[in-house]
Amino acid sequence: MRPRSSRRRARPENEATGRHRWLLSYADTVTLLFALFLVLFAYAGQNARFQNFTRALSKGLKPAHEAVTAAMASPPPPPEPSQTPPPPPDEDPRARLRSELTNALGKDFNALVELRNEERGLVVAMVDSPLLFPSGQTDVQPRGRELLRRIAVVGRSCGLDLRVEGHTDNEPVHNERYRSNWELSVLRATSVADSLIRAGVPAEKISVMGFGEQRPRETNRTPEGRSANRRVEVVFVVK
Repeated sequence: MRPRSSRRRARPENEATGRHRWLLSYADTVTLLFALFLVLFAYAGQNARFQNFTRALSKGLKPAHEAVTAAMASPPPPPEPSQTPPPPPDEDPRARLRSELTNALGKDFNALVELRNEERGLVVAMVDSPLLFPSGQTDVQPRGRELLRRIAVVGRSCGLDLRVEGHTDNEPVHNERYRSNWELSVLRATSVADSLIRAGVPAEKISVMGFGEQRPRETNRTPEGRSANRRVEVVFVVK
């Protein structure tokens, strides 16, 4: 009989434990809700600080934004007038060179040379006369060297290439020193080039050519024409 009474006393204790089990679930739910509200509160606080920072930054940048907007809306100021005058238009190099040669030759020699503008450049033609060479000779006379010295003044300053060209008439050479008019024209052009180099024109700027009677300017049927064809020309090569 005692074992039955023992089981009857244990039954009310188990029933009491089962009735209070819901408190565990309730406590868990309250804990989770508390954690959720705590997270929401923390996020709300951070969001508020971020909004305050954004408003402060926008307020600080507002004057600069207004200044940039005003500058973009207003027309740009007119440019200040330049203090440097515009460069003059380029002068014709041939005209400038011709003027320099005329001034360098002076009254003494301008009447003794001919200045011509040709496609190959500005030509200084020195016709046959005792001024440059004695008859049948290739050595430049002292007065001829003075003429070439004045041409060399311009040749040094202009920096152009100079081409010295020798020409003769069609009369055969009557001495044993020169085998042909071609040789005579080359030697006379070489003597003129040598005088220009001695007067200061760089040798690398000078070339020499001899044409003999192959390029006459006048007819060889008259003494005047033959005299015009016996010449040495200094060509200032203007490109």
